[in-house]
Amino acid sequence: MARKTGIVHTEPDEAGGAPVVRRKHLHDVRGTFATRLMTTTDLSNEEIASIMGWSPEEIERIRRIYVDDTARNVALGRRIARGV
Repeated sequence: MARKTGIVHTEPDEAGGAPVVRRKHLHDVRGTFATRLMTTTDLSNEEIASIMGWSPEEIERIRRIYVDDTARNVALGRRIARGV
């Protein structure tokens, strides 16, 4: 499906050369969905882990690596404002 639709992942070349383009894989989509859950919902690590079939520790690791501090702080602020 990704090949037919032309969905790719593009990374800049750290040496300043041409960007590196590769096809997206199913695990890329799952990771994107997980990070979207982390940044657009108020779900806990345990709830996201249950949805994804991963451990809460894996969700925390992904959250630390891939979810930027601003998005995390905005989500936390929303939770505080709602009293959750």
